[in-house]
Amino acid sequence: MDPVADTAGEALDEKRQRTTTSITAAVAVVPWAFILAEILGVVLRFLPCLADRAAVRSVCRHWRAASQGHSLPRPLPLLVLPRFRFFSFSTHGAVVAMRRGWMPQEVSTGHVGCVGSSQGWLLVARPCEDGTESERFLVNAFSHEIVCLPRLRAPYCTTSGELPWIANDDPKYSGSLDHVVLSAPPGSATKCIVAGFSYRSPAPSLPGLTLWQPGMKTWYVYQSDWVAWMSDLVFHQGKLYMLNRSWYAFQSPLLLAFTLGEDEHGVNVSGFERPVTMPPIPRPGPTLWARCNLVLWRGSLVLIIRYVEGCVSPFQTEKVDVFALDLSINPCGVTEIHSFDGDCVFVDPCRCTSFPAGSYDGVQGDCIYFIEKYQKGDDDEPSYMTTVYNMRDGTVKPFTAELLSGNPAEDNLADPVWMFPPE
Repeated sequence: MDPVADTAGEALDEKRQRTTTSITAAVAVVPWAFILAEILGVVLRFLPCLADRAAVRSVCRHWRAASQGHSLPRPLPLLVLPRFRFFSFSTHGAVVAMRRGWMPQEVSTGHVGCVGSSQGWLLVARPCEDGTESERFLVNAFSHEIVCLPRLRAPYCTTSGELPWIANDDPKYSGSLDHVVLSAPPGSATKCIVAGFSYRSPAPSLPGLTLWQPGMKTWYVYQSDWVAWMSDLVFHQGKLYMLNRSWYAFQSPLLLAFTLGEDEHGVNVSGFERPVTMPPIPRPGPTLWARCNLVLWRGSLVLIIRYVEGCVSPFQTEKVDVFALDLSINPCGVTEIHSFDGDCVFVDPCRCTSFPAGSYDGVQGDCIYFIEKYQKGDDDEPSYMTTVYNMRDGTVKPFTAELLSGNPAEDNLADPVWMFPPE
């Protein structure tokens, strides 16, 4: 039994120290308290939501013990909003409210927001007390293990020669980190590497491809003009791929491949391949802007192009095209696809993730779920745009998600992040 799943009943309840003594005493005298493990395993397989599985395990100690050792499909993804508000994706294709998750005080105090995830791990950002930048942590949402990350000041950096990064510890410069992805969760058999794009202000500077792995005392930053127009990052076959595309450009996207190495400081960019060119991709309309994402689906890279009416609403999706990429040839092979063989893809402002939705009855496959936050007019109140694209019939429509907390200051702390708990 995965220890992450075993502690989920406590982790998703803000009253973590809740006792089950009275419950156990009440059910100990009834026959169903000692339900056979095989029967309970069948029940759990019919519960795709992590919260429902946690509720079953928390009934009594006998049920918790009987639920261990079962091989279950991965639970449906969770959506994490600022201050550790967890929402569950349901079998009906909607996002339903859960509750605030209990987290260690080291990461739960202050204006906390999630900026990335990998399985049960969250990358958390919180403004520093001096106000110059944010401190960052990796925290396991279930075991509550914490890994502290260094601040962005004075990174170990290289450039391709266009404009050097100002590597100093001057507090007047602040650093931000966006589009964060992880190669693997900390402690896994695959080495964990954190990658994102960092920016310095108020000093003029190119954005930097920024890397870190456990054991490093500083971040590594790689700067280049190629990094300036980024859309997405994906780890694939030992390389870090970056999608380069301006919303306004009419040319096909550029795919950049970075080879990663190590030196005495830690992980770095050891090689940069010139852009992988793609054949022209027709636009459906001259006024549409293109928003591009990369997703790793069953071992292959897939390009998702979402077209929006830029002059009307840059968040309102009008059309979606999906292409499988063949990197063995140059120009890169591009084949339009209309199915994920029953899988779904979930897109947030940080990354795209594929999910085997066909493991559950009632979950519609071959859909892409988009979610992003935007500002309504000139006020500070944010709103969320939720869109689902059905690859089978080409339809685009919203999906249900009541995400606002009622506190605009809290909602503005960070973008929504999809989290995919292990089995």
